[in-house]
Amino acid sequence: MTSCNLFAADVSWISNASGNWSDGSNWDRGVPPEIGDRAIIDVPSADITVSINNQNIEILSISSEESLSITSGSLTVSETSNIDGSLSLNNKALLKVNGGVTSIPFLTSLSNAELTVEDGAEISAPNLTVFNGLSTLKINGTGKLSSGMLIDIKNLKFFLTGGAVFDRVAATSYNTTGLSPDVTVISVKDAGSRLDLSSVTNLDFGWYASGQRRQLYEALDGGVIDFSGATNLKSYVGEQDDWIEFKSTNSGQILFSSLKNITSNFAPAARGSVRFNLEGNTNPLPLVEDIHGLGLTVSAGTTINLP
Repeated sequence: MTSCNLFAADVSWISNASGNWSDGSNWDRGVPPEIGDRAIIDVPSADITVSINNQNIEILSISSEESLSITSGSLTVSETSNIDGSLSLNNKALLKVNGGVTSIPFLTSLSNAELTVEDGAEISAPNLTVFNGLSTLKINGTGKLSSGMLIDIKNLKFFLTGGAVFDRVAATSYNTTGLSPDVTVISVKDAGSRLDLSSVTNLDFGWYASGQRRQLYEALDGGVIDFSGATNLKSYVGEQDDWIEFKSTNSGQILFSSLKNITSNFAPAARGSVRFNLEGNTNPLPLVEDIHGLGLTVSAGTTINLP
């Protein structure tokens, strides 16, 4: 049975000038689009920008030929949508797609932003190649981000669940030193979930702060994080009571099949540790040759055979 919203309405932007989404005078109905409405933004006579500021907007879909700017807020859609003008997400703004395909053909970069794609939905952004700057990507189940191959993922956090797969990374370095301490950077959970970062050769992880804090990279319940191309891991953890932790449980895997060097950016007197808490992983670091300048902790149940 096909579901439909009997109360869905098309709500069109009528102003010939840029303006705020929340201003009802900009819309033909006198009020902004609401849950269950389809927002239509097309001003042939001018190039305008519609702004969403400090608001969380949830609608059925959007069809926009104009530019859309979201600052400190969110836009959630549930059916096939298109944003054919430019899209900017600022100050941790969120675009969430619950269903259908949302097409954003002119999106090339995101910084300090969040994309969430739920089970069965897709974001199509074929020209997106930079996704960095304290940003977050969340994908659930068969949700999909069809981006270009990402060449810059500095400080990008990943959260994959329910069998989600993301394999659109071509970056050769991954630096997370700009993230706040005591944070989960990567979480890949559930059988079939896989994050492919095999293009990355240099990993620069951690931060300089104190207070028993950690940066966590976890593969849980059958999830897989693929660092198989990484040869160098450098820790930027600068205090002895802080650490970077790689954690896997219940058949989760973190792949380090090419890793050779694990080093610290700081002198041994002021360094934190790297912890491998890899439940059931047999010899996860088969090629490691050099470990110096930092503490290394291996949990019970993790076997590491060093040359």
